[in-house]
Amino acid sequence: MMTHDSEYGFRYDPMEWLKSDSSLDGAMVRTQVFCQPQDGDQDKLDAQIDEILAQQRDDGSFGGDSKETGAKLLELLEHGASYDRPEIRNAAEAILRQVHAGHNANEWYEQDGKVLSIYALHALCLLGRGDLPVVGFSLRWLAEHPESWNGPWEGCPWTPAVFWSALWAGREIADVEATVVDGLRRVVAEMNEAGCCAYNNPWGFTNAAGRIDAAEARAFIARQIPMILRGQRPDGGWGRVSPAVFRALKTHGFFDLLSQRPPLPPEWRELREVPLPEGMWFSLTWDGRNFWSFDHQTKQAVALSPADGSAVHRVGIDNCHAITWWDGALGAVGSEPKELKKVDPETGEVLQRISLAAMEAVIDPEPVAGKLLVGDGFEGSVFVIDPEGSSKPREQCLAGPLPACLAAEGEAVWHADLWAPAIIKSDLGGRLLDWGGKPFGIQGLAFDGEQLWALDGEARRICAIEKIKEPV
Repeated sequence: MMTHDSEYGFRYDPMEWLKSDSSLDGAMVRTQVFCQPQDGDQDKLDAQIDEILAQQRDDGSFGGDSKETGAKLLELLEHGASYDRPEIRNAAEAILRQVHAGHNANEWYEQDGKVLSIYALHALCLLGRGDLPVVGFSLRWLAEHPESWNGPWEGCPWTPAVFWSALWAGREIADVEATVVDGLRRVVAEMNEAGCCAYNNPWGFTNAAGRIDAAEARAFIARQIPMILRGQRPDGGWGRVSPAVFRALKTHGFFDLLSQRPPLPPEWRELREVPLPEGMWFSLTWDGRNFWSFDHQTKQAVALSPADGSAVHRVGIDNCHAITWWDGALGAVGSEPKELKKVDPETGEVLQRISLAAMEAVIDPEPVAGKLLVGDGFEGSVFVIDPEGSSKPREQCLAGPLPACLAAEGEAVWHADLWAPAIIKSDLGGRLLDWGGKPFGIQGLAFDGEQLWALDGEARRICAIEKIKEPV
């Protein structure tokens, strides 16, 4: 199964990245995914293994608990460390000693040490340690108790993907395949056309599905193809997630298929460009006459002429990360303390303060349909705030997993996602209304009543952009 734009393939040639990338990621992909290492690739992998081993303690551990040791052991194995190295055996034994001594991470599923930390479990499964009772017990317990981890709304943004990978590595030890497959089906059922699902990190899912040679994992990657194509970079790779993407495409037969398709065409046309003055700009809003952005160099909110981008007015705001236009004033969010302020745009006087202490990481505010939305960069959601204080703030997931740079259009909201490589339009229930890949790096969005504008911080400009309805 492919998606509505499946007739298109890679925007850039991934073979160029495979040939030219000199990083550790390139060495891993060529060596472990395509089995075509270049001269020097094994040296890079060996150097990384040696660097990790230099952190190993005399007792074989890599930290104070079994999670830390398991994570480093898993990292060694994934970089190609030989299973029969004494350092690998020592790390495995150190995990068991830490578990027996009660030195665990005390995650919700560990059951007082009866169930292994997921990283330790994954590593021991890769080593084939089904002879250890704790490994079989952990696999069976997790397979029999999926309610707290095996779904799109369970755990943290990485939880289902990390658990799938570990259980799949232990499928020869215990009967866990049905649980993994069920989780994949549930996530696929929740995915939207942008390849996103709830607040989950989509690249974590890509990484897991690339390790699972099951039809359900292939179906998952098929649904992610639109996102994967839009996440490709001009060098042909996918940045730090390149190993996960190349593995998933190769495992499920999409690499050759997409290489044969015509390139994905542009999705946005640039209607107008306005240059910006010197500054370190983040966030964008429209007050009816001018744009506003926040200059992190001067700590000032700046009104910008839509005609030529010149600074019309400046006002200093302390403890400010991003701004919006709110009820005739500036709305500014900051993290020390976490709060939303209404600020007089002429004088800088603070007219109202709303605590955001319940949030983890404040990103960007925007008024929508009488409420205030503030993005949370940790929770992968927005907090919906009643400015009158008549109701408690509530969390709401949008159609992308990590919303930033919010811009209201009527009762809908656009955002530039921090995980998905896309600009996404949602209703306030989180339903996907429209989307497209990012045309450039975006540090702010604003809607002026007619056009969507995007802040291109690197090129120091704001640009009116419009979706191309029929790509050509």
